[in-house]
Amino acid sequence: MPSLWVPVDAEVEWYEGHRGRERPAALRSRTGTVELTLEASWAVGAVAVGRAERRVFLVRAADGRRLRILLDGQGHVAVEAEVPR
Repeated sequence: MPSLWVPVDAEVEWYEGHRGRERPAALRSRTGTVELTLEASWAVGAVAVGRAERRVFLVRAADGRRLRILLDGQGHVAVEAEVPR
């Protein structure tokens, strides 16, 4: 059965600034900051000339949660947490 992912209200801190093939380093929310470990990442869709690629990062938070970070190629970031079924 596929995982269920729910939105998380948090801000991602990045290694290498906020461009190209950066990777998420930490997650900041109202409850504090938690370090992230990258498990996997991949590009989504076709890459267009002059436009950043869309990427998905699968990470594990230091508190044990598994998160998915979606980068849309225009600087917008969405964070989702996995809910076990």
